[in-house]
Amino acid sequence: MNNYIITRDKFLSVKEKNKLLRCCKKEANADLSEQRKTWVNRYMLIHLALNSGLRVMEIAALKMIDLCLNGKENYLIVHCGKRGKKRDVYQEFRG
Repeated sequence: MNNYIITRDKFLSVKEKNKLLRCCKKEANADLSEQRKTWVNRYMLIHLALNSGLRVMEIAALKMIDLCLNGKENYLIVHCGKRGKKRDVYQEFRG
């Protein structure tokens, strides 16, 4: 049995989250000006992880076809979530 206790100090505060995103976005903009994509990809992954609640393996398994943007509802389809279950993950997609 796992006695691991989840406490608030295990998570980023809103201030820390925003600082991380600002730093990554700054690096992504610098990469774009140099026609590189390294930090653009990192920013996208960090943004997705922080705002969707997806697990690392769920993010790694995503494919473009799993992104559903139909105007009214935007969501991701997670095919192999916890215990192998499929689910839709809704979030507000913004830059």
